[in-house]
Amino acid sequence: MATIIHPGIEVFLAERRGRGVRATQAIRSGTCLVREQPFAHVLLEHERERRCEYCLLRREKLQKCGSCKDVCYCSNDCQIAAYKSHQYECRIKKKNKQQSLPEWTAARVMIQILCVKQKKKRGTNPTPGISCSFPLLPSQLCDGPEGLKSAEDAVKCLEDYVGTTDLPGWDHKSLLKLNEKLSVNSFCLYDEGKRSEIGDVLYTRSAVFNHNCEPNCAFIYNGKTMEIRSLRDIQPGEECFIHYVNVLQTVNVRRKKLYDNYRFWCECLRCKRELKILADTAIGDRLKLEETEAKAQTFLAKIDKEFDENYYKMLETCETGLDAVQNDLDTTNPHMAQLHVRTQEACIGLQKWKAAVKSGMEIIRACKTHLLPTDPILGFHLWRVAKIQAVTLNQPIAARDLLQQP
Repeated sequence: MATIIHPGIEVFLAERRGRGVRATQAIRSGTCLVREQPFAHVLLEHERERRCEYCLLRREKLQKCGSCKDVCYCSNDCQIAAYKSHQYECRIKKKNKQQSLPEWTAARVMIQILCVKQKKKRGTNPTPGISCSFPLLPSQLCDGPEGLKSAEDAVKCLEDYVGTTDLPGWDHKSLLKLNEKLSVNSFCLYDEGKRSEIGDVLYTRSAVFNHNCEPNCAFIYNGKTMEIRSLRDIQPGEECFIHYVNVLQTVNVRRKKLYDNYRFWCECLRCKRELKILADTAIGDRLKLEETEAKAQTFLAKIDKEFDENYYKMLETCETGLDAVQNDLDTTNPHMAQLHVRTQEACIGLQKWKAAVKSGMEIIRACKTHLLPTDPILGFHLWRVAKIQAVTLNQPIAARDLLQQP
């Protein structure tokens, strides 16, 4: 698909946020603002033998690159199409057969960028200045925070693995600068069918959009193609926002993740509103709420860390977690919603369809409380429940009624 930049948007300097994107004309809800292919993308380690490295589709049978014997493809066509971006990494892999390295995902993204730079696949920005045009190259993106240990680890991994002779023109400082840019400009690559993370990806144009916990735009994936679409009508002069973290989380969790990953404390209207509600809550009630939410977070961390498609143990821990917190948390509390997301995933894996629908209804209720009606996260959960109702449980009327609800 060709790159699309809507003529009604521009890059501008946003006060205290650096560059951002704003509308220069009225934009209707559902409008595609940006569509682009990735500058570089890699699969997570546990996905690399499940999916094609080029088209990202999950396949039972994959063929490995005949040269490096490490990267997998679903067809000869995909392997040929990936050659330009893979050849540099392939040569490095042939020289060094070590497969598992810490911070290897970040190092692989850097290797792809180095390959693009060597081959000069893209030109420089044809329009001078940073306030009027979208960046084309990683070097034109905003700088990331300095001194991150993860950046040091990734660069050291790259230098040890590749060797200085294969990094002409790149010293430790310039590689560190590149990785710092990646830390704040990269996206998580999602499988839209499951809303699960499968890799890391860099889109240079989409990276200019700033974050808001009540975004008026959303990014969606079609394979590895990203589209940013408006979630509501946007007026001329209004900034266009996406979200950097899962917004179906509590204010303290969202803000901490944003600071840990992007080094800023969110001050959007939603965060201010929810922080004020917490501040106005009686101290005893607030401490009890924080204690219960911390307990829910412990269960969520345990589920995400210990259970990879072990649906029996996942469901057991989910049910224990819900029993432990449901009396002290509102049903639309984001922590409750996240526990129900894991519960539904386990129920689907175990083919407990009625239980999956029940958890899905709780997720939908929370989504409608915290998200816009046009948000694709809400749309995904509506689609998932309706599909189970209509196809698996043979309840098409129930599915129709669910999708027609306001």
